[in-house]
Amino acid sequence: MELTEKPYRHIAPLFPKHRENVTIDNRTLLNALIYRCENGGSGGNLPKTFGNWQVISV
Repeated sequence: MELTEKPYRHIAPLFPKHRENVTIDNRTLLNALIYRCENGGSGGNLPKTFGNWQVISV
């Protein structure tokens, strides 16, 4: 499952605004978290489309 633009627009105002040092947008972060919840495993197995896995790893 991936959060597309249309449903994301409904929840986007709930997230903080980005600062200059942010390298990943909120929607990409949410999609990476959804991916990890669905597939389990460590952050190192995230697809490259989510960016640096160390940013998502918790």
